[in-house]
Amino acid sequence: MKTLEKELNLLPSVSFDNLDELPEYSGIYFVIDSSDRIIYIGQSENILNRWKNNHHRKPQIEEIHLDYPVKIACKAWNKEDLKTAEKYYINHYHPLLNGTDVKLPKTIPSEVMVRKLLEKIRLLVIIIGIKKAHQNHLPIIYLKYNYENTGKNGCARIIKEFKKEYQTKGTNLKITRTSYGEYTTHNVRPGSREHKVISRIKSSYNNHWTIPCNGVIVDITPVDKAEFYFLRDPDNSSFKKLAEIKIRSVNTTSIVNSFNLGLIPMVDDPIPLLWTGL
Repeated sequence: MKTLEKELNLLPSVSFDNLDELPEYSGIYFVIDSSDRIIYIGQSENILNRWKNNHHRKPQIEEIHLDYPVKIACKAWNKEDLKTAEKYYINHYHPLLNGTDVKLPKTIPSEVMVRKLLEKIRLLVIIIGIKKAHQNHLPIIYLKYNYENTGKNGCARIIKEFKKEYQTKGTNLKITRTSYGEYTTHNVRPGSREHKVISRIKSSYNNHWTIPCNGVIVDITPVDKAEFYFLRDPDNSSFKKLAEIKIRSVNTTSIVNSFNLGLIPMVDDPIPLLWTGL
C-alpha cells in the first residue's frame, strides 16, 4: 500500500477558485495550501454539494487562500465508512483547522469485520479480478464461491450466519444481498430426497453479496464446483492478499477476460487498512 503522503500527491484536486469543479461522489476531501500544509480534512456523501452549501470553514480557508493558494484534493470512499476514514486521516495529519486529536470510533470499523469474514471463507472463494475505479465508481473486487457446497461449512451458509451475527456487534459494516438468479433444474417430486438436495442448492446459488470497505467494494457471486476448482488450480491462480488475508486469485489474463466484466488480474492488495493494529 502507498504511503499516505504519496497517496495525497496522486489524488485529483481542484483549485479553491474553482469549487464548482469538485466531484459529486462520496468521499474524503483534503484542503491543502501552496506550502503543502493540510489545512482541513472532511467527508461528505456529495463533496460538491458540501462546498456549494456554504461550508462552515469556508471564510477561514478564504483568508488562507489569499496568501497561500489552496486546493482541495478528493478521495472517493464508500459512504458507510466515511466517518471512520475521516477520523483516521485527521489523527494521522493533525490538520490546522480540525483541532485536537479525534477519538477512535466507538463502533467496530468495517475493515475489522471484513477481515473476520474473509478469514472464515478464504479457502472457499477465489478472486477473479478487479475493476479499477472510474469516474464516480469505486474499485470492485470480484470473488466466486462454489454454490454446490451446501453444508454448514459452505461459503453461502457462512456468509448468511456471519451477517446475522454482525448485526448485533455495533459496526458500520454493511453486507447487501440481492438475488443472483433462479437455479434451473428438472421437475422432481416434492418432498423427495432429490427435491431437498435441489432446494439446498437453490438456496446456496441465489446469492449476490456486495460489501463496501474503506473505499473498495467486495462482490461475491456463485459458480459451479467444476469451474470453482478450475479457477483455483495452481496453474491458473496464486495466493494474494485481500485486506491482508491470503486468498487465491486468478492470475491468467485470458481467464479473467472470459468473465466479460472489464476486469484485470489483482496484483496488489486494494483494501487499505486504517484501524487494524492500532
